[in-house]
Amino acid sequence: MISFKQLRYFDFLAATGHFGKAADRAGVTQPALSMQIRALERTLGGPLVERGASGARLTELGERVAGRAATVLAGVRDLEELAFAQGETLSGTLRLGIIPSVAPFLLPSLLGRAATRYPDLLMSIRETITATLVEELVAGDLDAIVASLPLDHEEIEEAAAFDDRFLLAAPA
Repeated sequence: MISFKQLRYFDFLAATGHFGKAADRAGVTQPALSMQIRALERTLGGPLVERGASGARLTELGERVAGRAATVLAGVRDLEELAFAQGETLSGTLRLGIIPSVAPFLLPSLLGRAATRYPDLLMSIRETITATLVEELVAGDLDAIVASLPLDHEEIEEAAAFDDRFLLAAPA
């Protein structure tokens, strides 16, 4: 039987094209990820990836499975969000990505308020550049991001959180 873990790992591999990078995203060792991919291949009856020195390339079956796996994973995230929204208070884990230029200014206040208002909410923070945040949001690795607008990505709904004026200062 196919496991959710196998689908997640395969989704990471399909997105990165590299076992090591996929393992980093999954937070596991490369051998552990590889073992789950092999088990998935056995269950499905064929190779999903062609392994090479420079990475992994999806086979024809792998391409078809990757599309369906992404759909299944998105459906599971939707179910989690539905259950999350039904609770009286926010709980669970919120995976938030933020750009380094605003993180030191926003996070102390945000984390303090969230801890006070939502004590059952765990926040996982990922600080990196906008392009990586967008990629991880679309892949489902993050729940929300704080980045500079516009993002102009068809799979992302964006809204301005605040306006920040930049000032030029010079000695008089």
